[in-house]
Amino acid sequence: GGSSAAWSAGRTEKLLKQGVFQLRRSVPEGAWELKIGMAAQDPALTDEGMQAFCPWLHHQLHRAREDCGVRSLRELRTEVSFPRNGLCDDAVVRLLQALERSEVRVVVLNL
Repeated sequence: GGSSAAWSAGRTEKLLKQGVFQLRRSVPEGAWELKIGMAAQDPALTDEGMQAFCPWLHHQLHRAREDCGVRSLRELRTEVSFPRNGLCDDAVVRLLQALERSEVRVVVLNL
C-alpha cells in the first residue's frame, strides 16, 4: 500500500521538526521528560506506517538517552500520545514493543 511510502524516513524527519518528539527538563537539574505526541496524523499511522515509524523512534530514543546522559530511559518520565490515528491492534503492539525494547517507562499512554 501507499501508506508505508507515506511514512518514509523523510516523513519521520519532518515529524521531528513538527515537535512530536520533545525532550526537556521540568526544572533545572530535575527529571527529564519526554513527550511523543502523534495525534491525528495525516496520512493515518497504519500498521505499515508503524513499521516505518518504530525504527525511527528507536533511533530517536537512543539519541535522547545520550543527550540526557542517563544509563537507561527508565529514568525519564515519558508521555506517549497517539489519539485519533485509528491504530489497529498490530500497530499498537508494534509501538508498545518498540517502547519496551528501548526500556522506556511510560507514565501516560493516550491511544
